[in-house]
Amino acid sequence: MIYKLSKTISLLFFSLLLSFLTYKLCYFIAEKYFFDKFFYQKSITHGYWIPSKHPTHDDFGHRAKDIYQLQSGQPDPLKTNNSDIFKIALYGDSYVWGQGIKNEQRFAKLLETKLNKIRPTKIISLAETGDNIFDHYQKYKATPEIFGEIDLNVFGLNFNDLIFNNINDIIYDRYHTQSLLASDLFSSCKGPEIYASNLKDVLESSFEENTKNYCAFLKLIPLLPQNNSLYINLSELTDSGPFQTKFNLILQKHNIKLVSPYPPEFISSIHPNKYNLSKIDNHPSVEANRYYTDVLYQEITTNPKWGFIKNE
Repeated sequence: MIYKLSKTISLLFFSLLLSFLTYKLCYFIAEKYFFDKFFYQKSITHGYWIPSKHPTHDDFGHRAKDIYQLQSGQPDPLKTNNSDIFKIALYGDSYVWGQGIKNEQRFAKLLETKLNKIRPTKIISLAETGDNIFDHYQKYKATPEIFGEIDLNVFGLNFNDLIFNNINDIIYDRYHTQSLLASDLFSSCKGPEIYASNLKDVLESSFEENTKNYCAFLKLIPLLPQNNSLYINLSELTDSGPFQTKFNLILQKHNIKLVSPYPPEFISSIHPNKYNLSKIDNHPSVEANRYYTDVLYQEITTNPKWGFIKNE
């Protein structure tokens, strides 16, 4: 009787284990080889805002907890506690949000883990899908009130950071600060506003120097912080098209200095789509996020300008 019971339990355990391993194998194959069919724009776990499910920041868990904290207007406990922690505020759009990959695969998490091996580090990730350069600035100004003094600001730039199809989208104060009067920037500019029905037209219009959008961008540049602030062009690794080229020229022309830019010989050696997430989604892949991690880690831990390495 005991033998039969033991045999039944063993068989049940083996069946459950086999089912679990089969599930994990199927999940791995689906994610790696059929991502566009099973996960693309269907998975909150992979950072997608699914319109049919009407997700909130709470649904994204740790990925969105810092954004939620900023919007709540309630000071974070780290604002006053444990001053030995090196605090990095990270701003950006869906490239930094990690659209298409899991939270633990984002370079925000990978970089925090690596830096913590040297000294206690907290990365406050304030990136969100759809953010533009005005959003980055507005969050930067609002951050100290919620999270306290920031040791290093990291701005992850993207060639579509100039995109905003409606001026009202960037005037709304979501982060409890009046530091950026976007309406004043635009009202002092001449030229047409951008209203386009598709992404390509919006992109093209965003780079036209006669628009209010471009004019307001030029007025914003002098307001962007230089002290304890690091800028990196993330989209250059995943896109080498005409808009990326235009964006690079704008950065160079207006003296936005990129820390640890990608060497030209490295960019030219990249196989098309090597660092893209999938055939349909050209957001940075897991491999791209590892590369971002290495670039930023090298810069932060070797350049005394950022104050990460304490003087002995």
